[in-house]
Amino acid sequence: TRPERVDDWLINEMLRASYDPGSAELLESVFSFNLSIPLNHLLSRMKDKVLLIQGMRDPIANSSSRLAMVREHCDGIVIKEIDAGHCPHDEHPEIVNPIICEWIA
Repeated sequence: TRPERVDDWLINEMLRASYDPGSAELLESVFSFNLSIPLNHLLSRMKDKVLLIQGMRDPIANSSSRLAMVREHCDGIVIKEIDAGHCPHDEHPEIVNPIICEWIA
């Protein structure tokens, strides 16, 4: 949602990561989302402290339905909704960084 935040470093980092071992399988799993264990079963087992920062204008995922599922199956997860797209940490570090700092304090 903020194309002006894209710079050479970010592009090079994404390209570099695409050559990491297993990157093709990881990318495929993101789009096929074929889990051998139902997602609600995995989510219900999450008992540790978890922070979820969700960009509500994510063009890749339906943020509202994703958060509804997390709220239904995961007690105790701290959810922060921000006005951002898929990579809120890149788009709005001035918002995301204080959220993380407060959460780990």
